[in-house]
Amino acid sequence: MKTNEIVANNIRKLITVKGWSYAEFLEKAGVSSSYSALLRNATRFNPTVRHLEKFAKVLDVKVTDLLDPGSKIQNYDTELPPTLKKYEVILTEFQYLYLQKWADYNNKLIKEYQEKKLKRYQELQNGF
Repeated sequence: MKTNEIVANNIRKLITVKGWSYAEFLEKAGVSSSYSALLRNATRFNPTVRHLEKFAKVLDVKVTDLLDPGSKIQNYDTELPPTLKKYEVILTEFQYLYLQKWADYNNKLIKEYQEKKLKRYQELQNGF
């Protein structure tokens, strides 16, 4: 694996562990958002030393950790720890309830609209 791919993989792993989006990470690092596409396509990713230093600082690691294919970064677990798993379930249930309420509300609006449309149609048929 090439060095640029190693660095991009390590950065992506750390971004995932921290729960950031690419945009959040790049904003924190003070780097152009054009790096987002480059991070996704590791073969074209070619950061300068200055950028590597910024990335390492924001990610709270050493530059050498970003360059090392066997670094501790690869061993980071992106799964939620067991103590936080219960919150994932709660969040999932909340999202489901929210979506259900949203769907119910939309269905109600659609039904009201159709009833108004039917009433207006009937009025026109009766010569109102």
